Amino acid sequence: MVQDADNCSGDDDRYQSSTMSLLVLLLGYCCYFLMSFRWNQNEVSGSWSSARWN
Repeated sequence: MVQDADNCSGDDDRYQSSTMSLLVLLLGYCCYFLMSFRWNQNEVSGSWSSARWN
């Protein structure tokens, strides 16, 4: 990704860790979105999820 990563390895480590946390956050958000989408689908078909989450 970064061409001159060898010049500042400390900054590169901090950059990588922040990128990892950002990716984990994005992944969690995607999972949350998929789960909520599934729950909405279940609510449409009249499942038990609506009674559980209200």
